[in-house]
Amino acid sequence: MNAIGGAQALSRASGRVLKGAVTNLAHLDEVHTERAVTSVTPFEVYVKGNNRMTVQHNINGDAVNTYAGASSWLRAGNADARALRADEREAARMEQAVLNPADFKAFLTGLRVVGQEKVGDHSAWIVEGKGQVLTDVKLYLDRDSGLLLSVAWQQPSYFCCHQFRIDYDNYKIVGGVRLPTKWTNNGPREAILVYDMDTVQVDNAIEDSRFTMPARVTANRN
Repeated sequence: MNAIGGAQALSRASGRVLKGAVTNLAHLDEVHTERAVTSVTPFEVYVKGNNRMTVQHNINGDAVNTYAGASSWLRAGNADARALRADEREAARMEQAVLNPADFKAFLTGLRVVGQEKVGDHSAWIVEGKGQVLTDVKLYLDRDSGLLLSVAWQQPSYFCCHQFRIDYDNYKIVGGVRLPTKWTNNGPREAILVYDMDTVQVDNAIEDSRFTMPARVTANRN
């Protein structure tokens, strides 16, 4: 936590808004041997305390993913919102904890340093732990600055488990807190999403209601 500014700075900047774009580099598999055309979509992140909402402004409607503890949810376009599964909720908490690193200790058990590895040009400590659902979680911390460079984990599936890794870069100081403004999601089938935030601001006026799951829409049968 000290690497990003300390608890006092985090408490002063409990509300934050990041805005930018996500570049979808698509995925590869036996059928898709070449990547599809790259798409770039506006993207926003709203953070207040331990709550985090991401909004991707797609052509066919916003995709919203919200971490709010046991009340976490997502919604795609005009569809009804649904609660996150346990594995999805823990993955969302993992991403939220990047902006509040002390939270890693709150839900990961058995944290221990297991080695070192190069992440880009940086030498990193590898800290391993386990969540309640996600297994083999690894945090990669810069040996010099202590900043989080990457998070990797396995997420269960019907067949086995999927490997995910998020690399963090371009840390900037906003409101006394050092935040990553670029992150690269590496998912199954070599799927790659690059999030690049060009605007980061402190906004402690974010309403708690933003993180509340919308009521189910009842179809008009008249």
